[in-house]
Order: sequence, then structure tokens, then C-alpha cells
Amino acid sequence: RDRRGQALQPQRWHWDPRPRVLAVVPVGAGEQVQVREHNGRWRSITPIWPQIPAVEALGDGSGVAVVSRTPEGNYRVWRVAIHQRSLRPIVPGGLQSSATSSLRFGAPQPLGHQDLVFAHLSGNRRGELLVQASDSKTNEAFSQLWPARGNPRTLNLETSGPMRLLPEGGVVVVPEAEGLSLHDLPPRTPRRQTLPGSRDLSSFCPQAGRALLLRHWPDYRRSLELVEPGLAPRQLWIGTEALIASACAHGGERVWALLLKGLGRPELLLLALDRQGTVLRHRQLTGWELKPGTALHYDPSSDTLLASLRRLGPANAAPPPAQAVLIDATSLQLHPLQQVATQTIWLPAG
Repeated sequence: RDRRGQALQPQRWHWDPRPRVLAVVPVGAGEQVQVREHNGRWRSITPIWPQIPAVEALGDGSGVAVVSRTPEGNYRVWRVAIHQRSLRPIVPGGLQSSATSSLRFGAPQPLGHQDLVFAHLSGNRRGELLVQASDSKTNEAFSQLWPARGNPRTLNLETSGPMRLLPEGGVVVVPEAEGLSLHDLPPRTPRRQTLPGSRDLSSFCPQAGRALLLRHWPDYRRSLELVEPGLAPRQLWIGTEALIASACAHGGERVWALLLKGLGRPELLLLALDRQGTVLRHRQLTGWELKPGTALHYDPSSDTLLASLRRLGPANAAPPPAQAVLIDATSLQLHPLQQVATQTIWLPAG
């Protein structure tokens, strides 16, 4: 019954919280962004551009930000609006509008009009987007925070590398010469917190304020640390192997790390750890390598990791194209998708 005491008509609704796989796919002499539907079908959501160096899914599922390369070698930033129907009523005979797709895409909209020398993207769950770029005409670097709707704000922050928005919003992680710092963003009161040491941000955990850091030691070892609000970073792993990617579940209850072992022809090792650093499971990914510049992504709704991997070919031959690979987060079993993909990320359900 509603607040007036009137009887409500009983209804049944279907909610699908699963994200979709987004991939940058080579097409002809260029690349385009494609999305994989839950039925396994791939759909294109952007035109074919000469190259797509970066793609970022907005955390609220409302769209995708894309960096494209022009034939002249400059870069542009675009935003593609995505309308999803993850919650639909069930009517006699099945889901409402079950014959149509639950995804609709808008035309790519340019963010700014400059031809850029480079562009780095970072988003959060609010649908905000941080664009770090440099204008090719003035050669001046700038950082702009684009809200989900409205005009951007320019951020006056000095940084020694790519900045990352915290997933929950309101704060940005800034790499500096002396460590990492957190800066509150407007309309919050300006505040800066610093974590000293030779550390890089590896990945965020879904729970607010938790993240995984890569620490570099003077003896060339590396360690993976879990950082939590009000606590000193907790070391989960340390070794001489190259830590190339990580992912995190909840507040760090489970952590996955991709390591590169050996010299000459290194081998890929995937570790599953708990929050104390205990190895729960490990798997040698023989014959595979992570596509350089890509990351490891975790989906809690399916307990699945996503990566862009490519098979190792002969040492003197050109590397084969990478492909989208799903990894069972518990068994660490690989499930390659039949799709060539230079980059892969999750598109959150909207």
C-alpha cells in the first residue's frame, strides 16, 4: 500500500547488476570502442579513428570518455553518452521491451576544441571526468574536471605524473616528487594530505578510502601495500619480481597481483592474496603476457577479473594482437574471449 493506504498493483522487476566488457578493437587501419552485450554480441559505440590511446568508463555507467588520435598526430577527447536499462519490469510473457537492446548510445561529443599533445583520463562513480592534457599550440599543460553535467573547472595543481580521482569523489590523488598527496576538490575546503616515500598508486578498492600502492625499495625490490584511512600502509607482498597490475575486492579482503618473473623471456604469475598477505592461490599464466599499459579489473557481481592479454610468439617475431580475457577470480582459470582488443575495461551497470 502507498502512504495514503491505497493498494498498489503487485509488480515484478528484473535487475541485472553485471557490467559489460568495453574494448578498444582494431578495425581496418584504425580502432574503435566496442561493447560486449550479455548475449555475447559486440556492438560499436564510436567511429573508427586512426588510434585510441585511452578509454575511461564513467563510474555511474552514464558514458565513456575516449582519447582519439588524428591523422596529423594530435589528440582529441570525446564523451559518448550511454543509456542503460538495468532495471526493467517483468510482464506476462517476459521482460518489457525484451526484443530491443538495453543499451543506447549517443554521438561522440568533443570535450574542448584543442588539438592536444597528450591526454590522460580519470573518472569516478559520480560520473565526473578529470582530463590532464597539453595544448599543441601553446604547449601549456592543464587539468580540467568535467562534471556529469555542465561546464568544466580548471584545477591548479602541480603534479609529477597522471592524477587519479578517488572513486567516491571529492578528492584527487596527485603524484609528487616526495610521494603521493590527496587534494580535496571544490566545493570542499582546500586540504592536502601527503604519504611520503617512493610509491605509485596501483589500483583502488571498491570500499571508500582503500587502495593498493606499489612501493619501490632502494635494493630494487617492490612491494604491494594496502592503504586504509587512519592506518599505516600494510604490506601484502614484497619481492624482486615486477608488479605490473593489481585489483582489489571490497576493502581489501581479497587482492590480485600480476607479477613478471625472470629475465630474457619473463613469465606471468597471478597471485590471489588475503588482507594479511597470505597467498590463497597462484597460477602461472604460461604463454601469455599483459598488454603493456593496460590494467587488471575486478567485477564483484560475477567474481571475475578482466585483462587484455596476448600470447607469446617467437622471440624474433612481432607480438601477436592482444585479446580480451576473463579470469575466474577464485580458481584463476582463464577464459579468453574471441575478440582482439588492445584495451579492456568494465562498463558499470547504470
